[in-house]
Amino acid sequence: MKRVFTSISLFFIVILAFAGNNQLNIDGVLFNIDTLAQAKVGPGTYYTALKYYTSTKSLRTFVLAIDVTNPYIRFESVLAKDSLVGTERVSAMASRKSKPGNVYFAGVNADFFATTGGVGTPTHGCMTGGQIGRAPAGSPVIAFAGNQPVIADISFGPSTCTFGSESFTIQSVNATRETNQLILYNTMNGNYTHTNAYGTEVLVQLQESNAWGVNQTLSAKVVSIESKKGNMKILPDHAVLSGHGTAETFLSQLKINDEIKISLGVNVPGLTPAPSIHAMVGGDRMILKDGIVTNNDWADLHPRTCAGYSQDKKTVYFCVVDGRTGLSAGVRTKELADIIKSVGAYDAVNLDGGGSSALYVEALGIVNNPSDGTERAVGNAMYALNVAPEDALITEIRPELPSISLPRYGAYIPVFYAYNQYGTLIDTDLKGAHLSCDSSLGTIHDGNMFVASGTQSGYLYASYNGMTTSIAISLNTDVVPFLRLDSIVADQKHPYPIEVNAWVGNTSISVFPQAFTWTSDNPSICSVENGVVTGISNGTTSVHGHLENITLTQKVKVEIPSSSSISMSGLTDFSKWKIYASSNMKNPELTSFILPFAIRYTYTSGRSPYIQLYNIMPLYGIPDSMRIVFNTQNIGIPSIEITMRANPAKTYTPLVFNKIESGTDFTLNVPMSMLLEDVEDRVSYPIHFEGIRFNVDATTQVANQVYDILIKEFVLLYGDDQVSIFNPSLMKGLRVYPNPVTNGIASIGFLAGVPQNIRMELFDLSGRKIREQSAFSFSGSETVLDLQGISSGSYLVRIHFDGKEEIVKIIVNNQ
Repeated sequence: MKRVFTSISLFFIVILAFAGNNQLNIDGVLFNIDTLAQAKVGPGTYYTALKYYTSTKSLRTFVLAIDVTNPYIRFESVLAKDSLVGTERVSAMASRKSKPGNVYFAGVNADFFATTGGVGTPTHGCMTGGQIGRAPAGSPVIAFAGNQPVIADISFGPSTCTFGSESFTIQSVNATRETNQLILYNTMNGNYTHTNAYGTEVLVQLQESNAWGVNQTLSAKVVSIESKKGNMKILPDHAVLSGHGTAETFLSQLKINDEIKISLGVNVPGLTPAPSIHAMVGGDRMILKDGIVTNNDWADLHPRTCAGYSQDKKTVYFCVVDGRTGLSAGVRTKELADIIKSVGAYDAVNLDGGGSSALYVEALGIVNNPSDGTERAVGNAMYALNVAPEDALITEIRPELPSISLPRYGAYIPVFYAYNQYGTLIDTDLKGAHLSCDSSLGTIHDGNMFVASGTQSGYLYASYNGMTTSIAISLNTDVVPFLRLDSIVADQKHPYPIEVNAWVGNTSISVFPQAFTWTSDNPSICSVENGVVTGISNGTTSVHGHLENITLTQKVKVEIPSSSSISMSGLTDFSKWKIYASSNMKNPELTSFILPFAIRYTYTSGRSPYIQLYNIMPLYGIPDSMRIVFNTQNIGIPSIEITMRANPAKTYTPLVFNKIESGTDFTLNVPMSMLLEDVEDRVSYPIHFEGIRFNVDATTQVANQVYDILIKEFVLLYGDDQVSIFNPSLMKGLRVYPNPVTNGIASIGFLAGVPQNIRMELFDLSGRKIREQSAFSFSGSETVLDLQGISSGSYLVRIHFDGKEEIVKIIVNNQ
């Protein structure tokens, strides 16, 4: 049964501000502010989602505020796939780099990057782990020396290689080697230097007491030397000095095991001596300097990303503003500066935006809505790391929403976050918290639901193992309740809790239906008790709810099947079906108007033959599945498409089934869950059927021969039994969990041990392939399917293993 009063999502609920400034001047325009979400997401780290709006424009903004003084916070940048060339999603980089005690738990996309040639190469300077990936060239960057943030036009400074008393200037890092130049290459350049044969290259390794860094002198040992070869292999934790001309002459004096000194410098304007920066990402312009918005506006409206810090440099901010959607128009960089300044920034730099904009939180995934519709793979990213020890003991609880505005009799199931002693978020849905409130505010139902049945605003309290927290409840008595659905389909097996809502601001909030007195116009057709409608006999009637001076009316159509299965032909005569076919299928016809019947055609010649049956009609009642039994005889059918739609949908969705067995009776079971995201959401009914298409393998056809596809059964099933997507033998060899997927990873468990040659394909419900993956790791008899970056929704997963194929529907909730 659908739970009507679900918790109000962190991503969609609007919390009306109780106090403080709830307006902001953005480049001369006054915007109202709603807080969409507020949560502590790690040690000293807070996530806030804000909506700025006028009567004509709306902006969605997502901010991370990170306390750099927290002892368990560190900062690091990451190159996609740890290479200058290549792209990777922000969430995937974090998952790949994280390990216990060093978790990349919060981050943001960073630099602009090449989209041709060396795709993914950051445009500006970058450093990670103390190593330079791309030498900065005086453009704006955000960098970290320890936890000290720096935003400045940083440039590559004096850099040298010294042997004995002789030194030579290192011109750059991981750059193309030119005449008379000495270039240092590290593994961020790839496995090789990619140089020509006109020089000498020296592989070096730091002495044990040294670690790669800038603005310091490092001792290294010569490991190997190659002359006139080029493209030297770069070993892990090593680097290559590559010289041409005069630089080659300098290198030619070195021998294996010689000790050299390497100094790589970066210049930071205004800071002397220059700090030992270990992490850096570039941007294209400073947008905020010393608290003043800079006069270098990028005047196009786009999704935007920026990073900054407070005047005392104790708080770092990562910020994304969505764009290119009806929910968020996008901003100019001058508007972006006003926004990040309003949350506390004193200096800020503009990073890559557009479809690249992505703000990541480990516990929540990508919190904004990328304009591509899914998270984009980018060149690099900047992260806050949680370096606290692992600890599962809860020492602090907080509400998902610290404040909320509810209508009178508004129903709310709060969600609580749990933290350990270090501030690590360890549970985003804590169970077992005890709720309490003053009777003047409301009442508690079923232990976990608050109903605003009182007359005054106040606080809802929660306690858990001696820990307490509270939620500020603002009671809004001026709103008018309404029914989510003005009409429904009902039966005896699916009681329907009436869904009453009310608008608070721009958000629809559930209202407790038991607060109303409900009556049925015809109790012999349906009953309504405690706000729950149950069908009794076939027919149409209405139910009414009364509360004070408010009356709500809902139309109820009761359709109770006569048995657990009813024939489609019982709903409408098969003579009303239409038959269509490709041009190489002549004389298509139905041989009878009762079951069994045949779809008959004469094949001529040509590619891609198909034949279709059409009969647009609503399906009766609330079916669990559809079953079709047919025999294609000697006709090869590589795939079948059944098209249906949920009641409010404008277009029909093709459900595609492959590998149809020929020469035998084949049973095709089509669960309604394959079409619907939520089979218990009554808005989806009645489901509308459009048709069925048989795609024919032309190699099984003979010109001018007559063929029959026999249809032996075509029924709707009403019952509690779950049916497989294909025939009943499927889904016995594996299990897929969790479902829905909320953290971007699905586990695939094989019940008969570890299979061979596993391949997994992800399709949307239109049949478009989204992703393909071979199994890359096993734990026991389980592997994982990576769903990170996939937009929330319903998908089909086709799993090939041990010569078999299984298909399962999976729901992704990555928001």
